[in-house]
Formats: sequence, structure tokens, C-alpha cells
Amino acid sequence: MLTRLLAALVALPVAAAADIPPLPGEAEAFRRDLIRRAGHSCSDPVALTKASAAQEESFRQKGLQAVLARCGDGKTYLVATPPRRPPPPGEAPRPEPVVVPVE
Repeated sequence: MLTRLLAALVALPVAAAADIPPLPGEAEAFRRDLIRRAGHSCSDPVALTKASAAQEESFRQKGLQAVLARCGDGKTYLVATPPRRPPPPGEAPRPEPVVVPVE
């Protein structure tokens, strides 16, 4: 019984560190801020949609995840970001996010 209790207490921090999905609106706000820091205008609301397979593949090869962000002012941007989880020790550093206007 005591062994099970100790095992549960040891496993608790591991479970607490599991990947937690972002809160509603958090992903949109994060990409809006990336767009603005890249020097573009982007008003709320921001809607995220899936990038095309070709766009996703070209950025996946660079270690980035691509999505399309449509801003409230009608402008659309391809925003490619590194995965939320940091790379294992000894691997290359995370790539920088990329923001590309879409016509």
C-alpha cells in the first residue's frame, strides 16, 4: 500500500508537466502578436485555419508548424512556429517563427 502511494506521488509531477492545450483564444492571440512583431498590422478577431499541404511540408522540413492566420482587417498571413515542446538536450536550437503575408 505504501509503495503504491509513493509511486503515485512520484508520478504526480510528471503528469502535471504533460502538454496542456492552450486556452480558447490563446493560440490566435499568440500568432497575432507574432504578426505585429514582424511589422504587419493585424486586428482582432484572428481566425486560424490549416495551411495547404505544400505549405505545411515546406515548413515542416525546417522544424516549423505552419497555419494561416486571417486578421480582422481581412489580411492573411502564413505563420510558422516551432513546436511548443522544447527540443531534447544536445539537439539544434528551436528555429525562429516565420511570418509571411499571403495575397
